[in-house]
Amino acid sequence: GAKYDYRIKFDDISRLFLLPRPDDIHLAFVIALDKPVRQGQQRYQYLILQTTRETSQVTINLDEDVIAKDYGGELQPVMNGALSNLIAKTFKIITRKKVFVPGKFTTAGSAKCVKCALKANEGHLYPLEKQFIFIHKPALLIRFEEVESVEFQRYAGGAGSTRNFDLCITLKQGIDGSKEYVFSGIDRSDYNSLYSFLSNKKIRIKNLKENAAEEKAARVPVYNEDEIFGVTPRGDGEEESSEDEDYDAVAQASSESSSEMSDDDDGVDSGSDSDLEDARRAAQKAAKKEKNARKRSGDGDGSVKKKVKSSASPKAETTKGKKKKDPNAPKRGLSSYMIFMKKKRDEIKDANPDASFGEIGKLIGAAFKALGEEERKKYDDMAAVDKERYIREQAAYKASLPSDASDDDDDNATTASSKKSRKKKDKNAPKRGLTSYMLFAKEKREGIKEANPDASFGELGKLVGAAFKALTADEKKKYEDLAAVDKERYARDMKEYKDKLAAAANASDGDNDEDSD
Repeated sequence: GAKYDYRIKFDDISRLFLLPRPDDIHLAFVIALDKPVRQGQQRYQYLILQTTRETSQVTINLDEDVIAKDYGGELQPVMNGALSNLIAKTFKIITRKKVFVPGKFTTAGSAKCVKCALKANEGHLYPLEKQFIFIHKPALLIRFEEVESVEFQRYAGGAGSTRNFDLCITLKQGIDGSKEYVFSGIDRSDYNSLYSFLSNKKIRIKNLKENAAEEKAARVPVYNEDEIFGVTPRGDGEEESSEDEDYDAVAQASSESSSEMSDDDDGVDSGSDSDLEDARRAAQKAAKKEKNARKRSGDGDGSVKKKVKSSASPKAETTKGKKKKDPNAPKRGLSSYMIFMKKKRDEIKDANPDASFGEIGKLIGAAFKALGEEERKKYDDMAAVDKERYIREQAAYKASLPSDASDDDDDNATTASSKKSRKKKDKNAPKRGLTSYMLFAKEKREGIKEANPDASFGELGKLVGAAFKALTADEKKKYEDLAAVDKERYARDMKEYKDKLAAAANASDGDNDEDSD
């Protein structure tokens, strides 16, 4: 597309931000302007640069005399260090403006932001020490002094969803004519972190049941979680709030840039959440049954109770019909992750006493992923030893069983395998011809993936589909012709394959006839 050059005065820069992205690889460097850059009718008040922590070399495009005279030796003509910190340091010294970084706020997944959407635009909301900043389309900055109140609301994006919630921020005076901003689709696991953070900042939360005019900061306010999520989660009544930790961005940077950054700090994706999910589903089913019971209340309370009881009975019967596990049977071998979790769970739990069951699982998963190759090999070897132990004990256990019991086990195994059995695909069979879309995706997927490193698997598929739809008739014809050629190839290969099968079958029939003679 067209390129445009803009000249921005240093005095027009109001604030600078260095924000870590959730992938732990990239960082966003945000430049806030007093006078927005204008392109047609669109105004851009925030410029966002994407950078990384990779060690790089930066050359300052100024004369050495100018650097020495105007910046008193704070800048050097050539600087080495983390690219993100070098950019932040250069802008800070040249503009004489502070660079703000995230402070004490941390989510359950140890991120400094929450994933959400503003209207139809997805992005990330960073709760800093004195302001919120949302990036990136469009970027938005809300200072805490401008906030009148916040409210946790039910997620408006899905009927009956209890996995997400919305955060509504109401301002004292509107920004660009808007007085209310709704950040939707925030994951429920981030609720406690946001709630504790906003409470500590003494920002008014509408969901609070205020029992007195003022409450001490040490006292946890009373709130009604049912109003937000619609169901009562397991562990209701236990308030999870923990002290936030300072964000030590400087530990990962070069020493000279880190000393500059620390003075001006703003505040200077695998555990399992199955238990919580099961509790939510059970609560939803119970609520649904009560609702149906109220609808049928005209038939009498007794009939309703009988219907509910009868509907539950088949489930109970199937549960009773399950074969009991033999207590003498050997325990299966543990995986490397299970061994790691067994060893480290108590240690991680002690380090995070306020973390919930699901959050502990996520922390263990993150710690396991962060293991080096040598540490990982240690647990893999232990898992291999435990697997061999299980095979030995299982063989001895089967040998000790009576013959009729082993036969029963074999019959059960045969029945189960026959149910699950599917016709195996012949490895020698030719592969089906690819469609025009599949050929396009095969060619363009890597390029689209590099252009969108933060996109998930599903989002990547949507981007590929949109790019294919955007093709002109001439561009699409190229892939349709390739698909037609591949289809002909498949037809030829399939004919040869069937001929070979027929010839092999005839040969076996001939051998059988000779044997019978």
